[in-house]
Amino acid sequence: MKLSLIIVTYNSCKYIKRCLDSALESILPFDEYEIIIVDNHSTDKTFDIINHFRNSRIKIIKENSNTGYSKAVNKAVERAIFSNILILNPDTIVMKNTIPELFQLLSRNGIGVTGAKLLNSDGTFQVSSRRHFPTLSILFTRVLRLNHIFKKNNFFGKYNYTYLNNDKEALVDSVSGACMMFSKDIFNAVNGFDERFFLYFEDTDFCLKVKSLGFKIAYCPKAEAVHYNDYSDNYTLKSLHFYKSFEVFIFKYRHKICLGVLVYYFAKLINNIFQLKRFLVFKK
Repeated sequence: MKLSLIIVTYNSCKYIKRCLDSALESILPFDEYEIIIVDNHSTDKTFDIINHFRNSRIKIIKENSNTGYSKAVNKAVERAIFSNILILNPDTIVMKNTIPELFQLLSRNGIGVTGAKLLNSDGTFQVSSRRHFPTLSILFTRVLRLNHIFKKNNFFGKYNYTYLNNDKEALVDSVSGACMMFSKDIFNAVNGFDERFFLYFEDTDFCLKVKSLGFKIAYCPKAEAVHYNDYSDNYTLKSLHFYKSFEVFIFKYRHKICLGVLVYYFAKLINNIFQLKRFLVFKK
């Protein structure tokens, strides 16, 4: 087994050591591997931490500016020497068997992308582990929050597949890029990540492109990873990147998404504004 593991960091000093420690333990069964870390011009102690890990198998690319997540991943994949790629967020901790389980599932015929079962810091299931393409009917149910009321219903729980057993393998539309594995050949076949997505939606877009080639996207419950997903850090900036990326997504798939989607995200925007106000008051 051979693998190139890619991590993109940006002011990740709070999590990166634990992430690397867990990844190094999980990747041990592989005959050959490399870890490529792209640091997007961190201004905290992230680079100092990752520099301590540097060796013949752990390579570091230091950027002079934050070029965005998609661009950083594309650069790392281009330099990767092995045919199978795992991208991992710096705010994750993988279990000992996580990377081998993703690898084994990816080796099955017809599978193009595999994604991990993500857990919140309290051990609860993170619904963003798997997603359906956001159709109008899905967005309508989310506006009315019917997906929260009828989680186990095949129609209302469609977006995050909440009607499925979290512990059972499933074929889905997309998996989270927080812990995602694919082959370099497939990545190149779809021209990698769309660099118009600075942050967010690049994983969904990538999975949709892979599916368009006839490959399957597989959710792997045996591969678990704790994903901290801490929105308290740079909440305003992350929100701006989220909505900018969603705008790119909307226009890219406008032939598939009705304008009704804008109603949903307008409601989300209003909700986030109120949340931000409460956060700023709390910070004071």
